[in-house]
Amino acid sequence: MQGENQGREAGALILDDLEVFNQSKLCFEKEVQTEVWRQIMAYLEAWTNSNRLSGEAEAPTYFFFCPPSWNLGDDLGHVAWFEFQREGEEDSYNVADLCGVGTGRVGLRFKFATKLFGGRRNWLMITKRDEFVQFIERLNFAGFVSDTIGELYMQVIIPPSDIAAAWRSRDWKTALIPLGESLELVKANLDLFIEFVDWARSVSGQPDLGSPAVT
Repeated sequence: MQGENQGREAGALILDDLEVFNQSKLCFEKEVQTEVWRQIMAYLEAWTNSNRLSGEAEAPTYFFFCPPSWNLGDDLGHVAWFEFQREGEEDSYNVADLCGVGTGRVGLRFKFATKLFGGRRNWLMITKRDEFVQFIERLNFAGFVSDTIGELYMQVIIPPSDIAAAWRSRDWKTALIPLGESLELVKANLDLFIEFVDWARSVSGQPDLGSPAVT
């Protein structure tokens, strides 16, 4: 009942000033969201390049990156990677999710290409090994949250006031500080992630993964 009342109140406020709402909605969808994600993708691209990582924007709101050694070639693809994207139900604006006020979330995720590890059963056996659990615990301690089995996540939240200030001034440095801090945490722990991936490859029992690539 409370949700229905809130919905009616929100609808009434919109209808009371429909012209302003219509203009605001169009501006937000066509200009604000596009610019926010353009700035984020540009920041991610510059950061990966400066840290000699492979990375690219594969969609307007999705960025993929990893050390070059995790690329096993065109036939196999990547053994593991980091991705920055929005996740969750698509019933709120992605910028609202980025600001922590929507129904979804935006952040960095680390994941393995589990299909390369001999299938789900073999992968689950690997995840139960003591060494695997220890790697996860060390990365949890560093600030990464356990999510799906073998995956680690870090949410990125940018305050709406910082995005508003950046939109007005066209200076995005302050607004993107939370993203930069999360990426620097990845950088600080990159050797541990590489060690984790190399270990998983060495115990996989899969010929294609047994010897980590030399860069």
